Amino acid sequence: MRKCEVFQYAAKHSAGSDRERFMERADFFYDYSVSTLLQMPTRTFTRPVVLMLTNGYAHAWFRREGNLGEPKPEVPQDFGKRVPFRPQREIALRRLVAIAGAAALAAAATLVTLLLT
Repeated sequence: MRKCEVFQYAAKHSAGSDRERFMERADFFYDYSVSTLLQMPTRTFTRPVVLMLTNGYAHAWFRREGNLGEPKPEVPQDFGKRVPFRPQREIALRRLVAIAGAAALAAAATLVTLLLT
């Protein structure tokens, strides 16, 4: 069942005769795994049931919608202006100096105001 899914995803990402070949192999492995499982006396045990529930449902979807290829990624032509890297520590220190300068300026302005009044 897992090989079936591998071939289905390979078909999804390919085109033309490769896609057809991958889907043929996916069908083969799906049919083989289902027919073999039906003949096993342990087919109702937890492991086979879980494998069928997790991997088996996709086969029907790929049969119905599998010809949808993956969308082509949109590659931007303009990546914008290059911005040099600045470490976070440098940014924090500059902000600290600016805040300290503003606080000193405010303190000086308050002191001048108090002295002139």
